[in-house]
Amino acid sequence: MAHAHWLALTTLSGIGGVTARKLLDRFGDVESIFTASADDLTTIPRMTAAMADQLLAAPIEQLESELLSLSDEGIDLLTWDDDRFPVYLRALSDAPMVLFLRGAIKKEDAQAVAIVGTREPSQRAVEAATTLGRELAARGLTIVSGLALGVDTAAHRGAIDSDGGRTLAVLGSGIRFIHPRENTELAEEIVSNGALLSELHPNTPPRGPQLMARDRIISGLSRAV
Repeated sequence: MAHAHWLALTTLSGIGGVTARKLLDRFGDVESIFTASADDLTTIPRMTAAMADQLLAAPIEQLESELLSLSDEGIDLLTWDDDRFPVYLRALSDAPMVLFLRGAIKKEDAQAVAIVGTREPSQRAVEAATTLGRELAARGLTIVSGLALGVDTAAHRGAIDSDGGRTLAVLGSGIRFIHPRENTELAEEIVSNGALLSELHPNTPPRGPQLMARDRIISGLSRAV
């Protein structure tokens, strides 16, 4: 089950998108990385002996069980070798290796626009974000934002209010940890009209650096911001 190997890569300290690409270039596919020798692994730049040992000791069977439990909750895992993984996002040099997903990614979501802004907008800004979200969604564009209060919420809401409109929310927390809590109901509506996405383990609480890191994902999903 290759998804467990992808998940294992994300748990290893020091291995990000750049090193993962080098490993894939060297060994061909993700499963072959985990059957390589420690000596071969350490030929990869920045791959230390300790990192190689940690990789080869990864609890693949345990991770397979975890993925089954997530699936039972309706949480899916997208990886670089999955056709559903957003093509523009995959092209980023620091693209996330995995995306946890609730809802559905569709081919038409490749035509997306991000709308983001302050958590304390004026009423005029709320109305503008809602209108933009609604009108762009009505024209077949998917609205991407970050589920934050304020402008993000207005943009998602506008897309949902458009007949058949789609919206994607990129979380700065794990997918089981909806933040802010005030948007729990909105998150469920987004699942029915698009998807919730996160690169973080589902149980991860929100933290400042993660909230900033999600910006590259919002941008990478979108043709315009």
